[in-house]
Amino acid sequence: MRKLYNKQSGVILVTALLFLLVLTVLGISAITNTALEEKMAGNLADRNMAFQAAESGLRDGAEWLGSVAAYITPSSDGSNGIWAEGTIGSTPGDASVATLAWWAANGVEYGNQTNNAPADFSANSQAPRYIIEESGFVPDDTNPETLAKRLGTYYYSISAIGWGGSATAESVLQSIYEKRFN
Repeated sequence: MRKLYNKQSGVILVTALLFLLVLTVLGISAITNTALEEKMAGNLADRNMAFQAAESGLRDGAEWLGSVAAYITPSSDGSNGIWAEGTIGSTPGDASVATLAWWAANGVEYGNQTNNAPADFSANSQAPRYIIEESGFVPDDTNPETLAKRLGTYYYSISAIGWGGSATAESVLQSIYEKRFN
């Protein structure tokens, strides 16, 4: 019996080492997978934060536009709060560094024209911004007097950008707002 035991003395050690190697590979794989899932969840939360900020920017712009009592003639530079139709182009939706500088220079910061608090976005990399562009007018009728008084429905395009906790997470949204001035 003694002879059999001597022949098998190294097999258990090799088997145990192989088993430990398999467990180590599985453990490293699980850790890597968990780290990747954690990054994905963080990016999703950051993207959601940017989307919610952009949505707030849209609502802030709509709130300001709703409070305007008299028609404001749009300008080509947006200096009076409303851009003339066709003067913006595709800039708001283009996510480049130049566009971010454009938003900083031309966008209205959340709460700037309303009583809303930009501090609500202290967790975001910056407060959302919006722009308003007149996008159409439908007169009540074709009567020259009605046309001269510009009685009818005005349509405005509100574009907003929001950022998440990092400046790289951004979301651009756009909505159409309908308003009558009498």
